[in-house]
Amino acid sequence: MSDEPVEAVSHPMSQVRQRADSAGLPCEDVSVLKDGSVLRVVLPTSGGEPREILVNASVAGVYLSADFEYWTFVGDYFGVDNSKQAETELVLSPVTIRDLRRLIQLAGVEQRAGARVKLDFTPDMSIDFKPRSGSNVRVRIGSTSVAVRAAGISTNGRYIGTPSLYISGLSSKLRRRERLLDSIQQVADAVLFELWAVHGIAADLTPVPRHVVLAAMADRAEVLPTVPGLKYSAEAMSLFRYAQSSEKLPLLRFLAFYQVVEYFFPSYAERDTLRRLRQIVIDPTFSADRDSDVARLSQAIRNKMYLTERDQLKSTIRHCVNDGDLKEFIEADPERVAFVSNRKNGLKAAKPLALKDAGSPLGDQVAERIYDIRCRIVHAKDGGGPTQAALLLPFSAEARSLGHDIEVMRFIAQKVLISSARQTSWEP
Repeated sequence: MSDEPVEAVSHPMSQVRQRADSAGLPCEDVSVLKDGSVLRVVLPTSGGEPREILVNASVAGVYLSADFEYWTFVGDYFGVDNSKQAETELVLSPVTIRDLRRLIQLAGVEQRAGARVKLDFTPDMSIDFKPRSGSNVRVRIGSTSVAVRAAGISTNGRYIGTPSLYISGLSSKLRRRERLLDSIQQVADAVLFELWAVHGIAADLTPVPRHVVLAAMADRAEVLPTVPGLKYSAEAMSLFRYAQSSEKLPLLRFLAFYQVVEYFFPSYAERDTLRRLRQIVIDPTFSADRDSDVARLSQAIRNKMYLTERDQLKSTIRHCVNDGDLKEFIEADPERVAFVSNRKNGLKAAKPLALKDAGSPLGDQVAERIYDIRCRIVHAKDGGGPTQAALLLPFSAEARSLGHDIEVMRFIAQKVLISSARQTSWEP
């Protein structure tokens, strides 16, 4: 008989490592504490970069029961496809509490007036969709599985989501690696649309939690707030607050911060025009009796009237944002630097930033990039409009990767607000 302890071989953590190794999944111990090991297992993602799960002794059994080694993450959504069961689970986010209550009612739970309202989609609840004649596809909405919950702890330590959308019965052809994401997306899109159109329930697929911005801001020193000494434009502040409140809507958030800057376009375009006119009229050689000199004045005024939006954006940034401050902000986060300066892995049709190009002002580069993104959002035309750029769609992977550019846009908006503010003592 072997002297090797049976317990060591059968321990759940050992089984996790064994299964990961057998499936060819990268697995390593990343423990930082002495009271137990933590395994990082890297799993494939359909249509995206591989993602990891962290396994400790408390959840090892859960992952083993869920056959984690057969998992493939689904795009940028919080969900997994289990190839062994040929089933996909996508965590849902009801838009409002009312939508969650409607889902619970569809699951057969009566919510009577005066009774305590249920806000949890529990394991005993299920909405089994009626099968479509001639189709093997099966759809249901049930409670998020324990294993998927464990894989999706949010930044505040809470589990992500309660209801999940389950899709099964896709043909082997539709389940091929190169088609899986599109197939799942098309079924999910149809389900979510008809939930709204037929039942009045608004829900969305939950995106993968992103921690980049929180990590970048975590080292801010804690200091007591000071009574403000600046008075800001009420209209522009309304737009800024609107942008701040739109965290889950990246395209809307980007545009709202852009509108903060856009609000001041006339002011800074006017300043440029006045500066140019002043330069002309204070020139000792200027003569109001000389037609060519008067024509120069006329041309300066016409140029102001025909400034493009791109030029107005550049002008506003030049007036309000120091290139050094902008460079320092971007370089404060290495991931932000990599994203905004990478032509291959960044946003399509958005110029990458050359942070070390002394011949091109960084503010002008940022203005070009911001304007390109703005056009991709607002020019919703088939074919991409005059620039032929692909649309930046709300639920696309690109939209979900807009976080770094939103932070740059917010920084610009913040600087413009400060530059345009007036000092005040708050006295009448």
